[in-house]
Amino acid sequence: MKNRVMKAIIVDDEPHAIKVMSSLLEHYKNIKIVASYAKPEAALAEIARVKPDVIFLDIEMGYIDGLTMADLFNQQHFVDIIFVTAYAHYAVQAFDVNAIDYLLKPVQKKRFDQAIERLVTTRQARINGKDEVEPEGQHLHIVSFDHLEVRNQDGKRMLWRTKKARELFYYLWLTDDRKANKSVIIEKIFPEKDEAKALALLHTTVYQLRRGLADLGFSESIIFSQNKYRLATSLMSDLERVETLLLKGLADDKELDEIARLYKRDFLGDEAYDWALSTQHQLRNRAFTVVSGYMEQRLREGHFTFSDESLALLMYLNSLSEQGAGLIIEILSRQNRRSELVHFFNGFKTLLAKELKTTPSKELLSMYDEAMLQ
Repeated sequence: MKNRVMKAIIVDDEPHAIKVMSSLLEHYKNIKIVASYAKPEAALAEIARVKPDVIFLDIEMGYIDGLTMADLFNQQHFVDIIFVTAYAHYAVQAFDVNAIDYLLKPVQKKRFDQAIERLVTTRQARINGKDEVEPEGQHLHIVSFDHLEVRNQDGKRMLWRTKKARELFYYLWLTDDRKANKSVIIEKIFPEKDEAKALALLHTTVYQLRRGLADLGFSESIIFSQNKYRLATSLMSDLERVETLLLKGLADDKELDEIARLYKRDFLGDEAYDWALSTQHQLRNRAFTVVSGYMEQRLREGHFTFSDESLALLMYLNSLSEQGAGLIIEILSRQNRRSELVHFFNGFKTLLAKELKTTPSKELLSMYDEAMLQ
């Protein structure tokens, strides 16, 4: 496999550029030019038949650009891309389509050698099953409650170059199938910017995020295809564990305390991402339903030795709920913690008055009075 000759095609609307590229490639015995095209549509029509391993592709070629062509090529047949162009300002966009390299015309021999070396190394790693995209058996661990953190299995933390890079990562993670349309990302992450400015910021942010992931050993974890970005790596998260506990229900106090440890603060912490607010509310409501339901069931069974962490979780999830307040009143009463019961109820009354301009219901007041008489 190491000595396999790679099939290459050249796509450039300038005949002279095709001649120069052909001349450079003549020096490489492991690369064979099987076709060249001055018209990109001709290359597109032929790619399924030719099945090249690598395409040397210009960007500005009349009615269709090389960036679009690269995406169209990969929809038909996976191929490595090396862009060869006279324009430097497309560099960040070029790596959106996972280009191996980006060469500026006129291409210098030394720089071309580096691109070929990168091509050979990348392909050999892929063949050997050692592609850096996802080191075998490794994953990224995501913390999304209490604080935001991403780290690899060795404990090395992601260094966020910008707040937008962190937001984009979490957005891609939470998007269905981890795929997100470019236009939707712009709408969600850069809503205050005009289209041109937002697109430029997106490309820069993707580049920063890719660099951060590469530092953790995941060098090609963001894939761009069919106008969508995809987070392509194995992930583990505290959200996954919380979702599992909520879905199956709590089996015992140990699991109740576990979810209390995980859910110290709201999902995504204090980051008020507009696109995540509905998810935050849904999670909080589901967690309150499951936790309060478990506590009610256990109280009916005569169990009341809940931890302080679980009581704090119950009120954190819905601090204005009389259902939650009633449970805490009953639990503190059964635990003979009268002074704490008084402190809690006074605080609950104050919170109702401040937030809802109301007072506890007659039922809750009666429950409190009965608890104080015991």
